[in-house]
Amino acid sequence: GLGGLQENEIGKILSASGVIFAIGQYKTYSILCDQFGIYGSLDLSAALGILPVALFPLASLVYTNANKRWSMVYLALLSGVTKVFQSAFFSSITVATNRTVPAEMMSRMNALGSIGAGLSKAFGPLFVGIWMAFCLSTDTQDDSNDKSLPIGSLLAWFGIALVSGLIMFAVLRSLQER
Repeated sequence: GLGGLQENEIGKILSASGVIFAIGQYKTYSILCDQFGIYGSLDLSAALGILPVALFPLASLVYTNANKRWSMVYLALLSGVTKVFQSAFFSSITVATNRTVPAEMMSRMNALGSIGAGLSKAFGPLFVGIWMAFCLSTDTQDDSNDKSLPIGSLLAWFGIALVSGLIMFAVLRSLQER
């Protein structure tokens, strides 16, 4: 696993992903809106901001204590890219909802949107954390020689894959309807 990362290494990963986010967010949003319109950019940014999160565990495949660099680069790129598309999603949803109300109501709409975004950012990790803790607690591998199948881990990632698949299905269906 990636349990061997030190605080300063985690800081480097987050700093690099922040640079990617800062450089890429405006241009990416502009390109998405120009190519796919506001609703197409909303669909694509939702998918590309959420689904790649399931790829984070792949960093452990290239992780070694001797050379952590590639795992760190992979995590920084993946984190930066997901943040860019999440920002594009929230920008698109704000523009789309502002188009549904009269000009004098936009400030209230933006306030409601900010509350919704805050709640989703607060409760999303909470629910995923509870799900992961529940699933992983079913694996009782106290013995290091125990090579049994980690059912809890499989259940956790199956649940994430199922939700991700449903999101992708909804996005593709929405794009086909346009």
